[in-house]
Amino acid sequence: MSVWAVNTLIKPSSKQFAVVSAFHVLAVVAIGVAYIPLWTKVLAILLLAFMFWLSWRPLKLQLPSSIIALAVDDEHWTITLKNGQRLRVQLQIWAVWRYLIVLDFRAKDVDSNYRVIIWPDSLKQADYRRLQVRLRLAGRWQKLRFLDDTI
Repeated sequence: MSVWAVNTLIKPSSKQFAVVSAFHVLAVVAIGVAYIPLWTKVLAILLLAFMFWLSWRPLKLQLPSSIIALAVDDEHWTITLKNGQRLRVQLQIWAVWRYLIVLDFRAKDVDSNYRVIIWPDSLKQADYRRLQVRLRLAGRWQKLRFLDDTI
């Protein structure tokens, strides 16, 4: 096993939940001060509450398709879903920032794509740093391809 290998559980991020909550509250405040009829404000706020409720389960990693564990060694990436299914995946595209890692995977055995958003409080600190370094030292061409796909 390599020093760069990572085998860790992914926990729900309280920082991600706080950011999503803050933007929903900001939207409610913006609707509250807007010059629109009261019934429209109430309808828009109810719609925002419904959208927040829909985003709550994925944020808390409660869906069966939520990724709850990540393992990587010298050759293979593996993800574990909430329903217990382990999939060998190939890392397609990634982005690494100081406080956020975004990984796009393609499953090898099934025709499916998975996106993992990892905040620093989702992993142990050592695993988060190891994953950051591993991704930054990987090839530059895949990281640049991420920018080309958005154009």
